[in-house]
Amino acid sequence: MYGDKAIYISLSCECDWEEEHGLLLVFKEGRYINKLGGYDGHLTNSDAYGDKNLEKVVYR
Repeated sequence: MYGDKAIYISLSCECDWEEEHGLLLVFKEGRYINKLGGYDGHLTNSDAYGDKNLEKVVYR
């Protein structure tokens, strides 16, 4: 994600089924869901795991 000029909207909330990490929902450019899962502070899975092959992976 380094150097990515896209706009991301990140929504996080608490949820009963994942009390430790909550829920993270990230939209890219307001057009599609880019990432869905527990809150980890990253906007993309490729950034979270340091792997560019995961750029289009929404849930991992």
